[in-house]
Amino acid sequence: MPPIMVFNQSDFLYDAIWTEQIDNMFIDLLVDQTMLGNFQVGGNNDHTLEVLRWIINIQFQVDLSQLDVMRHVKKLQKHHRVFAWLVGMAGVLCDAATNTIIGLPFVWDHICKEQPFAYAYMSEGDPKWRELQIISMDMTAQGEQKMLEHVIDIPSSDEEMDMIMAENYQNNLLPAIEGILFYDLSSGDNDEEVLNAQVLP
Repeated sequence: MPPIMVFNQSDFLYDAIWTEQIDNMFIDLLVDQTMLGNFQVGGNNDHTLEVLRWIINIQFQVDLSQLDVMRHVKKLQKHHRVFAWLVGMAGVLCDAATNTIIGLPFVWDHICKEQPFAYAYMSEGDPKWRELQIISMDMTAQGEQKMLEHVIDIPSSDEEMDMIMAENYQNNLLPAIEGILFYDLSSGDNDEEVLNAQVLP
């Protein structure tokens, strides 16, 4: 029996400080700065992030610190890393229209045991997937092609879906189930991103 979620996607993506509204505005601002060349993964982004922190604090009357902003950027990069991992994974399908990941129950069981953050995407796609790709510099032709290779339109009938899932299972999942499919997505840092997922048996 697959694990039963006892939380919503918002439990993973947002918190008391980084609400959905603040998160959306911050991501949109970060995308703008990325397109302007003022934000680069691995670059010195201190000035850009300080300006964005000031804008968010003024707009929402909050008091985010520089450390708050840096940690959130790191969390957004983890969102991208986990969802990109799911999109490219053998044994699942991705609805191109909604970025929703579709997999058999036992597949999700293995996925979530390997990467608990994947629970965030069991029923809903990432609401800012395209923006996260831009922020993470994953908009190259090679990156787009890799994503498109694993993204298909949802079949029009349950029978067609069953056939596709069965074929995917036979060709891709079985050879990978012993460990090839899964790898560590953690950042390696001992920070506050670790999620203690509460799952019912």
